[in-house]
Amino acid sequence: YYGVDGQNRLRSARRVLPLLKNKTIGGVYDFLLTNSHLLVFVKTTISKRLLTYYSNRLFHIQLNPKIGNQWQIDKNLLLAINNIADKYQIQFIIVVMPVNFQIDDNLWEKYSSLFGPDKVSRTKPNDLLKEFGRKYDITVIDIYDAFHNEYKQKPLFLRIDGHFNPEGHKVAAEEIYKYIEVYN
Repeated sequence: YYGVDGQNRLRSARRVLPLLKNKTIGGVYDFLLTNSHLLVFVKTTISKRLLTYYSNRLFHIQLNPKIGNQWQIDKNLLLAINNIADKYQIQFIIVVMPVNFQIDDNLWEKYSSLFGPDKVSRTKPNDLLKEFGRKYDITVIDIYDAFHNEYKQKPLFLRIDGHFNPEGHKVAAEEIYKYIEVYN
């Protein structure tokens, strides 16, 4: 909370500290969201910039040249890994792990609205990897559908950073196990 001078800040701190001590983390977040200019700035500006950062444009239907060049490097690295695995008679498998804004309809709507729904695809990275796998006879396990279906019943990602929560890890493990059970 911002005051004009030191006295105002001190009065503000005396008023705010008991509120923070008696609130849950969600309450603190809500309080900061309504009272902190920095949090509002981060939430409205920096997070939007992160979403529009070029590395997230892998979801664009038409890849820009920078992403296209990086994808070519990534394909070469995957082929090198596959060659090493073949050399040692190890089956190389690619598992495509979804990200939270790919699965969460609200997050996807926010992301796609930044560029236009007709310009992005939720499964573009998945499709690129599956096409790559078909071309080079590399197994690709895509767990997008399982996550999209399960997410409707329960959260699968941590709220703080978008990594899988225990339920998300369980869904991923079950999908990978289905492949192992069928093909090995």
